[in-house]
Amino acid sequence: PDENFDFLTGKLLQQMCFGENELVLHFDDPKVDPRVVRDIPKIMCIIEADIEIITPIRGKSRAEDARSLASDLVSLLGKHIIGIEATDRALSLSFDNEYTLVLHDSEERYESFNIRYGDRTIVV
Repeated sequence: PDENFDFLTGKLLQQMCFGENELVLHFDDPKVDPRVVRDIPKIMCIIEADIEIITPIRGKSRAEDARSLASDLVSLLGKHIIGIEATDRALSLSFDNEYTLVLHDSEERYESFNIRYGDRTIVV
């Protein structure tokens, strides 16, 4: 909860990769023109624990395997993060399509998720 995740606000979810045991999200900053600014730090989030997606139509769905939530997760592609809330055990990312992605901190795992931003890595 002491970590600051404000750098995620306004970022665009460009790519989503499903693995057997992880979900990888790639974000970019839509306000920066890559033709003008070189070496733009990309943001990558690797999720290895439970996730939850909250949608206006279906409500809350939580799963250990992100593939089971794939139909809702792909709706986040091309959307911007407009809100962030960090608690003791979760990080909630609200998107501009009224969906919220919740990354849960699992007590059973050493790493539940990590976020890489330039030279910085946040491990939860």
